[in-house]
Amino acid sequence: MDKRERFSGAVLYTKTRGAPGVWHISPISHIQSLYRDRSRPLRYLVFPVFGAFLLGLVCCALGSVLGPDYSDAEGRIAFIGGGEYGNFQIFIARADGSGAVNIAEDDADYSGPSWSPDARRIAFASNRGGNANFDIYIMNLNGTGLKRVIGGLGAELAPAWSPDSEKIAFQSTQGMGSDIYVMDADGSNRVRLTDGNHANGALAWSPDGRQIAFESNRHQPPISQLRPGEMAEYEIYTMNADGAGIRRLTLDADSTIVCRFPTWSPDGRRIAFESQKILEDMMAFQFRLLVVNADGSDLREIRTPRGARSPRWSPR
Repeated sequence: MDKRERFSGAVLYTKTRGAPGVWHISPISHIQSLYRDRSRPLRYLVFPVFGAFLLGLVCCALGSVLGPDYSDAEGRIAFIGGGEYGNFQIFIARADGSGAVNIAEDDADYSGPSWSPDARRIAFASNRGGNANFDIYIMNLNGTGLKRVIGGLGAELAPAWSPDSEKIAFQSTQGMGSDIYVMDADGSNRVRLTDGNHANGALAWSPDGRQIAFESNRHQPPISQLRPGEMAEYEIYTMNADGAGIRRLTLDADSTIVCRFPTWSPDGRRIAFESQKILEDMMAFQFRLLVVNADGSDLREIRTPRGARSPRWSPR
C-alpha cells in the first residue's frame, strides 16, 4: 500500500515500483483548464504544488519557447495562442484564464512572453517584419512602446526578465549550438554566460536574481563532434548570474530521457522541469513534470494529465 501524507496543498506518496527515490505529487484540488485553443492542439493547466501553483502547457508538436508566464505584481498570465492569421500570438488573461486579450494582432509569430517584475511590460521573441530569425522585443501591455532590444546575432529566444527589472537574459542560436546571454533591459551591455558549441537555453532566474537555471547538453561532446543521429541529451543546470559556478542538477543514465525547461519555486528552494522520454526512434515523446531541490536532491514527480509540459511556477 502506498504511504501517504499531506504536504502544502498536495498529497504525496512514495512510489512503490519503478525508480527509487522518486515521489509522486497528486493535487488535492481539481486541475483547472485555463485556456483551450480550438484551432490548435494547445491547452494550459494550473495545479497546486508545494503551496504555490504550476502553470503547464498541454500540447502537440509545439516547442516550450511558446510556454506561459505568470505576472508577479498582478497575478495574470501571458501565453501563446492561435492568431487570426494561423500564427502564434501573445494573449494576456486573468489567473483563472478569463478575459483573454490578444495584444499582438498581426501576421508575425511570437514566442516566450516574459513579464517585467512590475507587470507593466512584456518581453518576447518574434519574427516581426518578415525577419527570417526571431529577435527579442519589449512592449507595453496595450501594444504601445514596441522596441527591438536585441537582434541580428542569430535566432534570439526565451527572454527572461531579472527580478530587479535591470536585466534580460535570453538564448541565442548562432552556428553550432546555442548560448545564454544577459544584457541590460534596454539591450546594451550584452554578455555571453555560456561557452559555444553546446545547446544551452530555456533559462530561468532564481527569485533573488543570484542564479539562473537552464537546460544544457554541456556534459556531452561539442555539437560539432556528435555522431549523425545522436541527440542532445539535455539536463538541468544552475549557474551564478555572472555565468560562474555552473552546476549540474540532474543525471539520467537513460540517454532516451532528457530534462528541460526549468522553473524556480517562489522561495527559490526547488526547481520544476519537464522530462521527455523519446520513443519509437525519436518519432514520439512521453512527457512528465518533475521537481527537485535547488541542490539537486529529493527528486519527485508531479502528477499531471498526460502530455503536460513547460511548467511555470506562480510567484506566490
